[in-house]
Amino acid sequence: MKKIAGKLIILILAVLSLSLGASALESTSTDDGHAAVISSLDDLVAAIEAAPDGGTVYLSGTIDIYTSTEIGSLDKTVTLCGFPESPAIISISDSMPDGECAYFRNLIFSGDATTGIVVKQHGGSTYFDTVSFRNASNSAEDSVCTISAGTATFRNCIFEESRGINGSHIYADVLSNVNINDCKFFTGIASQSGGCIYSLGNLIIRNSSFTNSSAEEFGGAIYAAGTLQIVSSEFSGGYAQNGGHIFSDTDEHSQIISCTMSGSQAGQNGGSIYANGGTELSDCSITNNFANQSGGGVWGRQNLHVESSRIFHNTSGLSGADICAGPGFSIADSAQDYLAMYEQELHEGNWNTAAWYMDLEGARYSAETVTEKYITPNTTPEGFVCIVFALSYEAPIVDSPEQPAPPPTVDDENDEEVPSENENTPTPPEADDMIPSEDADDQVHESPDFDINRPQHPNTPEHEPPESTTPQHGEDAVPAILLHCGSAKIDVDSLEEFCKILPQYISANALITRESAAGFLYGLCGSPGIELQHDFFSDIGDSPYRGAINFLADSGVFFGCGDGQFAPSENLTQAQMITILARFTDRKEIDLVNIDAASHWAEASIKTAVASNWIKDAPIDLQKSVTFGDFIEVLTAIIQGHNDSD
Repeated sequence: MKKIAGKLIILILAVLSLSLGASALESTSTDDGHAAVISSLDDLVAAIEAAPDGGTVYLSGTIDIYTSTEIGSLDKTVTLCGFPESPAIISISDSMPDGECAYFRNLIFSGDATTGIVVKQHGGSTYFDTVSFRNASNSAEDSVCTISAGTATFRNCIFEESRGINGSHIYADVLSNVNINDCKFFTGIASQSGGCIYSLGNLIIRNSSFTNSSAEEFGGAIYAAGTLQIVSSEFSGGYAQNGGHIFSDTDEHSQIISCTMSGSQAGQNGGSIYANGGTELSDCSITNNFANQSGGGVWGRQNLHVESSRIFHNTSGLSGADICAGPGFSIADSAQDYLAMYEQELHEGNWNTAAWYMDLEGARYSAETVTEKYITPNTTPEGFVCIVFALSYEAPIVDSPEQPAPPPTVDDENDEEVPSENENTPTPPEADDMIPSEDADDQVHESPDFDINRPQHPNTPEHEPPESTTPQHGEDAVPAILLHCGSAKIDVDSLEEFCKILPQYISANALITRESAAGFLYGLCGSPGIELQHDFFSDIGDSPYRGAINFLADSGVFFGCGDGQFAPSENLTQAQMITILARFTDRKEIDLVNIDAASHWAEASIKTAVASNWIKDAPIDLQKSVTFGDFIEVLTAIIQGHNDSD
């Protein structure tokens, strides 16, 4: 269960909005107490050396790097910020000699609406080790890192919320070589292509993760038009018109190996992957993605090769729920390979068949309408193939025996036939013995400006595995639901993990907006799937938390601020926070002594919170903006109340 809770934390980090104010940071300063603003490389190196661990250095203008340089330290972390109204640029010159490198270590590049700090590499080599980019670009056009030429390596880096035209986090041009290892990318949003990364050169990614990124056109997380290799990486959530996670637009051979991809959407084709050229998928898991047209999991124009990969439980509006592929498409695995690959699911469902089926527009596969099998291994030299993978039960075909079967024995006393001891023809499971589980296509991850009615899952088997009645213990135990309002459910493990991990990333003094509060709560609920028919509020269309807000409004957690408005960017007040959380539990009554809430619109919720020991009956400014520390304090009290009741 800790693994599940850990994934929830990743989802929550993906939808939160970080804004580090200057007042929350310790900065270098001049003798007169004012913040020192750095505008040269020598001053920058000296300022970082003088800064304490956790300190901040403010930069202004362009800082040029022409030769090998080390920026940052192994024994402390320093934040770099652009000076307000004067964004900073760290520029690596194209005249940097071969073999020399600019090293960046243990740094935080931090920006907000008025400050920004970006990297522009024109040549040479750079190495970023343990660097966090927190909303570093204050422009909706500039990428955080622009690699025009040269080699850039990122190791153990974190890229948080950013917006750009192409590649909000990284833009890499034709003459670039980009290597990414052990990095995390959150909420990259591109107005055109490549939500996180837009690469025209050579791109290699290993052991990294991409969460809830989106692009209006191609590649929700990655757009690659050069060579591409992605190994042992995870993609969750996301949206693009084509290629919800990845759009590979190259004639070069692309490799995607040992990757997990789920929860993305495409407005047209390729719910997870859209590949124009030769692409190899090996040892991958691609599930619970959706395309409005074809290729709910993968759309390949030509020379798509699939081997040892689990591509199933994806959906599409027209055809090819799992794969839609053109000439040169090949699958290397046999029927026996799939029996081994899906052994656990087959056993749990009492199924005996794992196979591909044709899934064409006007002739969709379903449990009731079984279409022609697509036999593997197979190579399709011409035309398009649209297929879906399904698990099912097939009664075996028994050939006529060479010798006549022995006559049935007869019970002389009852004059009834008794089946032969050798009779072993299996019987399909009875429908009444099977309980269908939740449909896999309910896992929808909303992204900005995407709203669609998704069709019923076309490749859900007729019978799902029976629901276990065995008590669960240990790591696999189901956690107790602690807060519940409509479809919104928060369990104790998720709350504990939230309160333990997120304070490491977010300052206790950071203010919470109404939309970021929705992001926190939606993540705590496990980012459940929703099918939007309309927005509940008229002012959330441009919010990256739109899906979260709609889900919580539909569940009865949010009611808005009147006149059909939600006011997503306004700070959450104490009264609003208490009211929202109180909707997750039963109303309680108590006489308030020290909180003046008589006739206040939040009076009932305040009484519930005090009676539940979430807050103390002490004077409180109900209109005061909520900090992240305030939010954690109340959630911790909720956990403590649960533990005390046990």
